[in-house]
Amino acid sequence: MVRVVVAVLSIAFFVSVWAQSVDKELEEKRKELEKKAVEILDLRSALIIQQAELEQLRAELERLKSQNQLLCDSLKGKEAEIRNLKGLIRAIREDKKFSRAILENIKFSPGSDTGEAVREISAQEYSSIYSEALSLYFAKEYKSSIEKFRYLVSVDRTHPLADNAQYWLGECYYSMERYDEAISAFEAVPDLGDGNKTDAALFKIALGYLKLGDRKKAEETFRKLRMVCPESKLIERAKEYLNLGKSFRE
Repeated sequence: MVRVVVAVLSIAFFVSVWAQSVDKELEEKRKELEKKAVEILDLRSALIIQQAELEQLRAELERLKSQNQLLCDSLKGKEAEIRNLKGLIRAIREDKKFSRAILENIKFSPGSDTGEAVREISAQEYSSIYSEALSLYFAKEYKSSIEKFRYLVSVDRTHPLADNAQYWLGECYYSMERYDEAISAFEAVPDLGDGNKTDAALFKIALGYLKLGDRKKAEETFRKLRMVCPESKLIERAKEYLNLGKSFRE
């Protein structure tokens, strides 16, 4: 009888140990699966974000072409104006007694007032530097890219590409695995430019929290994305994660 009891207890002990081992292995597999799911989500979202960036760059190129045509037309007008001014100067030299009055008229003419302060760089220069910074990012030269994106944000926060510059500043930090700095950079995106990078910034903030292991804040940010940008193409990716997180907890 004693032997039977001992045998039963031994079997129960080994079954318990085996069950604990299986549970531990299942937990490790679950964590590994969740990590892979987040990585896949990251890659799929990056594709959507970069496609949107490409579309905006195409639109910016068309805008610059149109602006260039306007500048050419303006240049032709200025050339005609210069010819007129040269004629005016010749007239002044021929009749010096009228020169002072004519110069005063030129000085106080309506066209001489510039109105508002001139920007430090032109819109075309802004776009050019932005393209350079973006190329540096894709070449993984993150430090150089960061410098240029920071400069763009500091020189003009209202330019349509200012929010893009701030967003890619965050992407630089994200790629360098400096997730806290990336989150801070992404959080500043909605206040800049034309606001077309708000959805991408919120999505990357959520992924940043996932990388830091803060699932609660990640889910809160995904929900914020759904409320703030209900038409975003990234909503489906956010739903995928929220459903994924729910299945892991069940």
